[in-house]
Amino acid sequence: MLALGNTGRATTGVDADDAETVAEAREPQHIPRVRARSVSPDTVFDPALERVIGLTPYDVETIIDDVLRAGRGARLELTVAPDTSSAVVAWIRQRFVSLGRRGVTLSIDREAPRAVRQKEQTCESE
Repeated sequence: MLALGNTGRATTGVDADDAETVAEAREPQHIPRVRARSVSPDTVFDPALERVIGLTPYDVETIIDDVLRAGRGARLELTVAPDTSSAVVAWIRQRFVSLGRRGVTLSIDREAPRAVRQKEQTCESE
């Protein structure tokens, strides 16, 4: 599935079922990097905060603090590399499971492969 994310970048969706079908979320061998975007429900007066960050325990807490500061009804949009496995997506989703109880919506998308992004840029410049 290919979609244009809220950031204007091409992404491929990661279905919730995708992560749930993984019997066990495995900790990745390398710390995954994500584009984390915290979006307030009031985007007029409180613009989105975006970070490109690794998912060390400290960085996970930083992202959680960012989105909770945005208030109830906020969204956390995470974008991962296109080759991120379903097991790693499940592992990432587990890091942020507590946010649902705090009124935050979580979405995880895979970034579109480089060839798709290059094609988009070519179409935009024409």
